[in-house]
Amino acid sequence: MNHSADIAAIEAISALPTILELVSDLTTLRFVCVARVTDTSWTACAVLDKLGFGMRPGDQLDLATTLCQEVRNEGRAIVIDQVSTDNDYCSHATPRMYGFESYFSMPLHTSTGEYFGTLCGLDKVPARLSEPRTLRALELLAQMISRQLQTEQTLEQSLRTLRTEISNTAHLRSMLQQLRSAEQRQSFQLDLAELLRHQPGPDRIYAHSSEIAGRYLGVSQVLYAELDPVQQTVLCRHGYNNGAMPELGGRHGAALFPAATLAALQEGRSWTCADLARQAPAGWPELAAAVAIPLGRHGGSTCFLLVCHHQPRDWRDDELQLLEDMAERVWNVIERLRTQEALRQADRRKDEFLAMLAHELRNPLAPISTAAQLLKLGRQSEERISRTSDVITRQVSHMTSLINDLLDVSRVTRGLIVLERQRVPLQQVMADAVEQVRTLIEARRHHLSMQAPTDEVLVLGDAKRLVQVLANLLSNAAKYTPEGGHLSLWLEADGQEARLHVSDNGIGIGAELLPHVFDLFSQAERPSDRSQGGLGLGLPLVKSLVELHAGSVRAVSRGQDCGSEFVVTLPRLGVFDATPSGQHGSPDAHAHPAALKVMVVDDNVDAAQMLGMYLENEGHEVCVLHDPHEALALAERTPMDAFLLDIGLPGIDGNELASRLRALPQTHGATLVAITGYGQRFDRLRSMQAGFDHYLVKPADPAALAALLAHAGHRQGK
Repeated sequence: MNHSADIAAIEAISALPTILELVSDLTTLRFVCVARVTDTSWTACAVLDKLGFGMRPGDQLDLATTLCQEVRNEGRAIVIDQVSTDNDYCSHATPRMYGFESYFSMPLHTSTGEYFGTLCGLDKVPARLSEPRTLRALELLAQMISRQLQTEQTLEQSLRTLRTEISNTAHLRSMLQQLRSAEQRQSFQLDLAELLRHQPGPDRIYAHSSEIAGRYLGVSQVLYAELDPVQQTVLCRHGYNNGAMPELGGRHGAALFPAATLAALQEGRSWTCADLARQAPAGWPELAAAVAIPLGRHGGSTCFLLVCHHQPRDWRDDELQLLEDMAERVWNVIERLRTQEALRQADRRKDEFLAMLAHELRNPLAPISTAAQLLKLGRQSEERISRTSDVITRQVSHMTSLINDLLDVSRVTRGLIVLERQRVPLQQVMADAVEQVRTLIEARRHHLSMQAPTDEVLVLGDAKRLVQVLANLLSNAAKYTPEGGHLSLWLEADGQEARLHVSDNGIGIGAELLPHVFDLFSQAERPSDRSQGGLGLGLPLVKSLVELHAGSVRAVSRGQDCGSEFVVTLPRLGVFDATPSGQHGSPDAHAHPAALKVMVVDDNVDAAQMLGMYLENEGHEVCVLHDPHEALALAERTPMDAFLLDIGLPGIDGNELASRLRALPQTHGATLVAITGYGQRFDRLRSMQAGFDHYLVKPADPAALAALLAHAGHRQGK
């Protein structure tokens, strides 16, 4: 017979392990259990086995071989201090079969009076079970288990009765305290689970979970915070505060926090301090003790849970474990909500883009259709035919430009763009780009200023694509700056990087759009006349092409009508020791870039070995592995300069491996490059958030990879 429901009902009694321990302590018996007894079966539901019987919940015995059958049939308890001297049981078969000398069995009933089973115990040596005090305690404990089968509310009354009976037992007090702590912890977990189940939104999750933790721990303040390592600031979100200390909410300088706290968080470690005044002074004199638990990274910031108290306090291991568990559960839900919202926004932007695409394609079709109808009428003058042909040519050219933009974006996102790399002087790129957009600039009567170093600034790249990047930025600046505006284009360079700046005094970029300005399908609102035209694909294309050149691009704007500035950063050719002018292919086959220690991790054996052979041919010291766990173990023993990781690894994926490598002190500053077949924007976003420095789509361009490693070597001073 299957008694899984009965076992589950017994296991649901959170105090049962404590009760079994208490029975064992009171009686000195080393085997105690709760059993479900029916008219045909005996099934163990909960077991405390210090004798080594090997019995587990769910194990069954032949009812006829047990004394519990008598308890069921006669409705009374059985208590045997010593079998060998007991007149009723000295010759009984059951004690001989199981080899016990002392034994008790107490009947268990539900609150409706139905017989359930027994609380029983035994040992191989005699025990003083029939003493009134012990017998009374056993009866009370059996009653407690019976009541708990129906309701947890009766447990407190039973425990109060038990405390009255044996109030002088210090051990019982300790057991009761453990029981209360277990109940409180269970209540905490249930409250948190209920909050996360409803998923009300990040802000409410932050607020309510901090209150749940604060009240459970009895601390002064609990809040969530974000550390910006670039700005060296900490943003504290308002959370729980019991009024014992000032609210820490708001943005603060990182210097106000103990340096050890920030260092631990950036390494992914929890940090505790029992007495800040003695151990790690902070910028708030009211703050006496604190715990900081890292959550994860979001938008370049390290997010963490901060628990504060206004008096010195020793933090127990179970409290720290509970906070770490809460932090992990909360962060998982927050990340899931963010991902869902990002998917919704992406789907919305895609729909808006498709509607805009239809609009933009219909616009040139209208004059083309009208022109075709006009030509069909015949009997047109030469001048009218010429004007009509000009309209068709102009509109077809516009449609071609739109379609080319779509194809370019499609090729880039699928990794189909192949760069024709050569030595490219950026001064020439500036001149060619300006020449492409000069007509638009002059038509809108803008003033363009240019500035560049007199010495030639070279990069390794595709001249045509770099001109396309700069022309797109200049075209946007001209379109979104009112007529008669000021545009600026200037180039600056140092020993490692070259930076192209395009600025204007136009309509600017709103703060809500600025973080998403390079996202595909994302663009600012435009007037209904859509006088500027276009699909808004220029900036995503710019970002993708710049990243293919191992560079980066960023946008800066102080807001609406405050103008904007775009900065394209590219590695200088001198950093790579690239090929002589006019030669194509990989960066300088004759120069010798710095040799790096490189680890390649890919479960595709052939791909990993071929990549390793290529890198060895480039002069690097290469280690090829196929298992991420082996990679982690080796990285702890042997520091590496760079890691080339596949994303779809067995066991733990490449993103998780990158996060763990970032957390290791030995590899915290290494260059991490994702080389993967996943090329979608969300794949790239997840990988960059995990800690990757660069993202290459298979098959990776060898020249781009060599450039990245050369740049990494220069950055690390090799």
